[in-house]
Amino acid sequence: EKGIDIGDTIIDPVSKKEFTIIGFTKDQMFSHTPVVYVNEDVWGAISQPNQKDYSAIALNTDKEIKNAHVIDK
Repeated sequence: EKGIDIGDTIIDPVSKKEFTIIGFTKDQMFSHTPVVYVNEDVWGAISQPNQKDYSAIALNTDKEIKNAHVIDK
């Protein structure tokens, strides 16, 4: 990313925790938001107390997927 290099430290503005950049992904986004990977313990430490957990699977394909069902609950 522009302005950030491997080995740089960034600070989460909400939790004030420091993180060291160890790598980059290419073209990874969720909706319109860039993606950051952290382990579950770190996520628990920086997430908001009333924030809900979400799981999502996003597919980008031009092929038909047989026997696939969309569940919206």
